[in-house]
Amino acid sequence: MTSRPFLISLVLLVNLSTTPANADGTSMTLEDAWGIAAENSPAAAGAEASYMEGRASWLEGWGGLMPTLSTTAGYSRFLDQDTYNIGGYEIPGAPPGEYYQLGVTVTEPIFTGGFVFNRWRSGRAAGRAGEADRADKLGDLKVGVAEAFFGALKAEKLLEVTEKSLEASENNVRIAEVNFETGAISRAEYLKAVVQAGTDRVALIAAEAAAKNARLAFFSMLGVKPDDAVVLDDDLPMPEPTLPPLDDILARAEENRPDIVANEYNTKVAEYTVGMMKAGRWPNIYASASYDWSDYQSPWDNDSPWDANDSWTLGITIQYELLDGFATRAAVRRAEAAARVARANLDILEETVEMDVTTAYYEYEKQAETVVVARETAEAADEEFEIVNRLYELDGASALELTDAQALYVQAQNAYIEALYDFYLADIKLKKATGDL
Repeated sequence: MTSRPFLISLVLLVNLSTTPANADGTSMTLEDAWGIAAENSPAAAGAEASYMEGRASWLEGWGGLMPTLSTTAGYSRFLDQDTYNIGGYEIPGAPPGEYYQLGVTVTEPIFTGGFVFNRWRSGRAAGRAGEADRADKLGDLKVGVAEAFFGALKAEKLLEVTEKSLEASENNVRIAEVNFETGAISRAEYLKAVVQAGTDRVALIAAEAAAKNARLAFFSMLGVKPDDAVVLDDDLPMPEPTLPPLDDILARAEENRPDIVANEYNTKVAEYTVGMMKAGRWPNIYASASYDWSDYQSPWDNDSPWDANDSWTLGITIQYELLDGFATRAAVRRAEAAARVARANLDILEETVEMDVTTAYYEYEKQAETVVVARETAEAADEEFEIVNRLYELDGASALELTDAQALYVQAQNAYIEALYDFYLADIKLKKATGDL
C-alpha cells in the first residue's frame, strides 16, 4: 500500500468572526463608516441642504412676528450759486452748505388677516419637515453604506474560501501526480485533480477582481479615496432570530418613519399656505413709530440743543386692495389644490410604507431561516470533507471522492457567507423601514 501524505483539511479556514487589524492597518467598523459617509458623502450634503432649507423657512416664519427696524443717515452738500431760475423768476442763491439727517423707524403688523400667523406656523412645520427629510436621506445613506460594507466583507470572505480551495487543489495535484506515477490511481483520477485546480485558479482571478471592485464601491459610497491599509471589522452582533408581530412593526413604522413625518409636516405647510393666501381678502393694519433728526450742522459740531432739531412720528397704516384682478381668488384655489395633492401624496406614501415594511419583514424572516440552514449545511460539509480526507489518507476514498467533497465544502461555505451578510443587510433594511435606523 502506497503511503499518502495527509491532505490538510479546509476545516475552519474561513473565520467569519472578528478580522483583526494588521500592524500597519486601521480597523473600520460599520459605525465608523457611517460617520465618515455623513461627513464626506455627496448624499449627506444633500440631506444637510434639505435641513437648511427647512431651517430658513422656520426663521422666516418667526421673523414675520417681529417688528421691522430700519435706520437712515443722509448727508447733502449745497454748491455755491448766485441765483436760481425757477419759473422765470430769479431767486437769490445761497453759499455752499451742508445738511445732515438721521432717522429710525419701527413697524409692527397689527392685523394681516392671518397671513403672519399662518406663515409662522408654515415656517415651523417646514423646519420640522426639513429635519425629518434629513433623517430620511441619512437613513438611505446608511443603508447604502451598509450594503457596500457587507458587500466588501462578503467579497473578502469569498476570496479567502477560493484561496484555500486552490491551496488544497494544488496539494491534491501533487499527491495525485505521485500516486499516478506509482500506479496507485488512474489517469482519470489524476486529471480530475488537475481540472479542479485549474477551475480554482480561474475562480481566484474572479474573486480577486470582485474583492477589489467591492472595496472601490465601498470607499466611493463613503466619499473618500480607497485606502488599502484599512481593514473592515466584521465583529458584528448577530441580529435577533425572531421578530415582534407584523402589526406591531407596522404601527412603529407609521409613528417613526422620517419620510412619513416629513410628508405630514409638508401637508401642514400646504394647509397653512391656504390660510396665507386667504389673508389677501382682508386689510392689513400696521403701526409705525419713527424718530428723525436733521440740521445744517453735523451732530458732532452742532451748537444748538439736540432736541431742537428732532421729531417723533406715530402712525397707523391700513392697506387694502379693492380690486386685484382675481389674484387672491386664484392664489387661494391654487393653494387649496396643492394642499389636496399633499394630502393625497401622504396617503399614497402610507400605503407604500406598509408594503415596504411588510416586504422587509418577510425578507428578514427568510434570511433568518436561510442563515441557520446554511450554517448547518456548512458544518456538515466541513465534517464530510474532514472524513473524506482521513479516508483518502488510508486509501479508503478515491481522488474523485475527495475532489467532490472539496467542491461541496466550498459551495456550502460560499452559501453560508452569502446568507450571513444577506441577513445582516436584511436587518439594516428592516430598521430603515421601521424608522429605527
